[in-house]
Amino acid sequence: MWVYQKKLEYPVRVSGPNPKLAKVIITQYGGPDLRFYNPLLMQ
Repeated sequence: MWVYQKKLEYPVRVSGPNPKLAKVIITQYGGPDLRFYNPLLMQ
């Protein structure tokens, strides 16, 4: 057996949520109407 640890390549610090950035990222996935992003939300 082996032990698997999820580890990033470099440290990431998140100070808090950023709704503006989240909206930009979501629109990059499926556009403003979320046409292509909806299946990702269902998983």
